[in-house]
Amino acid sequence: MKLLSFTVAVACLAGWIPAGCGNAGQDCTPREDTYCHEGVIYWVDSCGEFEELKEHCGCGCSPDHSGCEVCCTPHAQTYCHEGVTYWVDSCGMLEEEKEHCECGCNADRSDCPECGVVVLDELDFEGRILPGNSLVIHYQGPGQSLEAIDSSDNTLTSAAAGALELVPGWLRGDLRNSLVGLDDSDQDRYGDIILGAADAHYIDEIAYVIAHASGKDLQSAPSGIVSDNAASIYEIAADLPFVEIVENGQPGEDDHYTTVRHTVLVDGSEDTYDVPPEIYYRYIVFPIVDVEQIEYINPRTGNSATPLGGGVFWRDYLYYGGGDGIVSYITPHCLKSPNTIDDAFLAAADFGAAAAYGTFTDLEVGPIEVVRADGTDAPVAIMFVRGDGRCCNNAWPNPDGTYLATLMPVEAAAANGFPELLENLLGAGNANSALRDNTLVAVDNLWACQITEEPRRVLILRDRIPFDLPEDPNDLLLAGLGYEFDVMTSEDLETLVLFSTEPAHVNLDYNKIVIPSDQPRSFYLAIEDNASILETFVDYGGVLQMHLATREADDWADMRMPGGIQATAQTPENYVASVHAYGFPSLRDVLMESQAAWDGLSLPSLSGDRLFDPDESAIARIGWWGGQNTPQNIAEIFAWKRCRGIDRSWYAQRIVYNKYGNCGELADLLAAATRTALIPAKTAGTPNEDHTWGEFFTQDQWHPYQDDWSDSATRIDTWTIAYDADTGGSKTVTAVSSERGDGYQEHVLGRYEPVVIDAEGHITDDYSRYVTLEVRVTDAEGTPVDGALVLIASEGFYDPDGLYIVGWAYTDGDGWARVNMGEGNNYYVNVSCSQFGEIPAPSTVMRVARESQALPGEVFTIELAYDGDAYPLGLIEVPAASPGSYQDPPEGQIVELAIQLDVPRELMHGESLYIEDRIYTEPADGRGGRVDLYLVDRENYERFTAGDDFEAAAIHEGIDSLSRSFILPDPMVDWYVIVSNSWRLTSDQEVYLSAEAADVTYRTLPVYGSNPASGRKF
Repeated sequence: MKLLSFTVAVACLAGWIPAGCGNAGQDCTPREDTYCHEGVIYWVDSCGEFEELKEHCGCGCSPDHSGCEVCCTPHAQTYCHEGVTYWVDSCGMLEEEKEHCECGCNADRSDCPECGVVVLDELDFEGRILPGNSLVIHYQGPGQSLEAIDSSDNTLTSAAAGALELVPGWLRGDLRNSLVGLDDSDQDRYGDIILGAADAHYIDEIAYVIAHASGKDLQSAPSGIVSDNAASIYEIAADLPFVEIVENGQPGEDDHYTTVRHTVLVDGSEDTYDVPPEIYYRYIVFPIVDVEQIEYINPRTGNSATPLGGGVFWRDYLYYGGGDGIVSYITPHCLKSPNTIDDAFLAAADFGAAAAYGTFTDLEVGPIEVVRADGTDAPVAIMFVRGDGRCCNNAWPNPDGTYLATLMPVEAAAANGFPELLENLLGAGNANSALRDNTLVAVDNLWACQITEEPRRVLILRDRIPFDLPEDPNDLLLAGLGYEFDVMTSEDLETLVLFSTEPAHVNLDYNKIVIPSDQPRSFYLAIEDNASILETFVDYGGVLQMHLATREADDWADMRMPGGIQATAQTPENYVASVHAYGFPSLRDVLMESQAAWDGLSLPSLSGDRLFDPDESAIARIGWWGGQNTPQNIAEIFAWKRCRGIDRSWYAQRIVYNKYGNCGELADLLAAATRTALIPAKTAGTPNEDHTWGEFFTQDQWHPYQDDWSDSATRIDTWTIAYDADTGGSKTVTAVSSERGDGYQEHVLGRYEPVVIDAEGHITDDYSRYVTLEVRVTDAEGTPVDGALVLIASEGFYDPDGLYIVGWAYTDGDGWARVNMGEGNNYYVNVSCSQFGEIPAPSTVMRVARESQALPGEVFTIELAYDGDAYPLGLIEVPAASPGSYQDPPEGQIVELAIQLDVPRELMHGESLYIEDRIYTEPADGRGGRVDLYLVDRENYERFTAGDDFEAAAIHEGIDSLSRSFILPDPMVDWYVIVSNSWRLTSDQEVYLSAEAADVTYRTLPVYGSNPASGRKF
């Protein structure tokens, strides 16, 4: 409690004077007693002397209040202090706070800074200002209200606005900017997807995709795919041993974000690594790996389809392999054509004594395990591609061939009424193809399909009819399939001419050799002795199919069959009672035993023939999986299919189903599989030098990796992948770039400091030494031109006499584009701007750097202007502002317009040159946005909107923030605060603005400085 004012001027109060009162020198005990007077208690010493105030006595000093002449009345009056009103009781005691004093306590209101301010209207704005547009805050004088005039149309539907409230603060601006670029129906569609998320933890992943995909991709994307994508991430994370989801904060919190934590090996010791969130969202969550669209794809056709129509998304499809009505990439051709061979068939079929006479073991090649033994999961039917590596030289066609082997007595099953599996095996061709597609041809020009078809037959090698049957089921079924065939014995092997030893090294009469089951041991010895003949036949593209089940007396388990095939002894203790279909490995099966995302090992060449190793890192396992699922390359498909049915797909779903590809397909599949495993990944490549590979991210760095063609090798963390001479290769690469998925092209040279690794000066940690090209583009008066497309050209790798586009970039708000390119090349540029045209002229280029001068570390700078002579339209014309003269506000009313402005980002745009209308949005690097702000009256606002020069009461140009109050010269007329993005051709400005109009007539006015017209600076 506080006594406001009370003075006691007596030492001994009348009516209460004990003995000795006032006697000087008398010893008195302090605070001996109390005295209540008019509702206030005082201390009194033992001499009766009055001391200090003790406390308010409430309503009396005794239970019956007899000692209190005045009982205090609460809330008797008020007292205003520092802008706050307090209650005071009738005794003058200060009580609790009553209220803000509104318009002050004193007559001049000087005791309360807020006094005299009456808020008339206020508004807030969040959004982007499109190039050439403005945001206008209109103060409407007669009604003294505010409205926003938004020429960029940042309007959101209620569903979109509601969704915006659910996302973290760091994501809200990007999501809003993306949503406002969509029509109302798509705003509602994506708003509802966020609002209806099955789990609140999915919201940030869903919203990130919507915020960063191009408008075209969002318009065409099927509903549900972005939420399916997010749900798959969490489902897969819970399944993998080396990864876990990490949540920072909780959904709904402003700073919430998600990432993944990996188990990794560092110098052989287990550690954990948290992926930076910006890498997690961009290179794991984002559903576009390269230049494909956000689509469900039917793997069988390669076309978009709904999930009900067989469409699948790559993340689920790669991980699980299909099934449940979805076409599977796991099932090989020999299990599905012309008959369906599944577990039900294998369980019902009568194979005779056993389902298989043993299992394959100690193989030299990691095979496709077509059928496995129940219980042990050891393979009993296998397939693999193998050759001499000459596939892609100039002597076409030189494809590798296929080994197909089984320990199942398929002829016995056929004789017992189950011929379907044998029929499928006989009709199977190279890798995952039908035999009818495997007639090799004489080729003049394979890529132009100038070929001469030379159909070839099937050769059966046998010394006896299997299992003492009256006739060989192989003969009957081949005839039924329409294949011509010959029969020879093991004695014919030594004199048999199967292939040409001269270019083009093709098989001559046969494209498939079948070895039936149940042959005598002497036969297998002859096969082992002549293995090189049969292996060369496969090297040259043939199919060697071996049915290797035989009697115990003829067991060949101590031998090596062609292709390095070996098996357990074919004795009753090794017989397999039941089997199940398997096939190509699913990504899930391959990754389930991986304990580390990466082991830190740089592996220049892991053999594609290697057997499955559960101790390898997830990265190595993904490489093995990719090779297993793409055993053929494009040239081989051209040769085997005689130029028919060749599909070069961007979609990982189609690639893994097709089972073939060159570097482009392999890189797309590898990156998609790595993202499926929740490891950040992307593709990279040298467009001019015709090569593409992958990169994965861990330990704060991107690492290169790739699968070679035809399952020949996996290369991990080796910078030789680009084949540049600086790393020991044969090329002098130009651009090394990566398509990010939203249309933005990343140029990746120069990210890390290269390390010299040998006396020849070869480097690691980068693909090549580089030079920097700097191009600045301005208009005729030197104003920077933003969004100009800078095409960079150099001599073609395959055509040194021609110039080809090797990379591109777009100019920023200062007119600059900067790109690192490989050293040792000529570089030329062409600059195009839709408003002004091309420099130097349409479809022409100008040299920026000469090969002889393009030394490592050199910087080549060129400034180009759209001069008025060559480019009459080459001028960014915007109305100019000049200071205007305005009168002092009238004495009757003073209105202040307060503006809080923040322009945190300038948003650049560019278009992919691969996908039409795929427009990306990218914040300008290293600085905020910039706008011009003007305060004008109606007349000058109309001049501004007409594109004419105008006068302004306030001018703030090139600002990224502002906190300012303007006293309106005349509060009864209209005024306009213009926030302008007039100088930009393609870049948006992200704006956050608060405006408040207030009547400050009775407030002590601040001093604004001088103005020639009014004495105030407006």
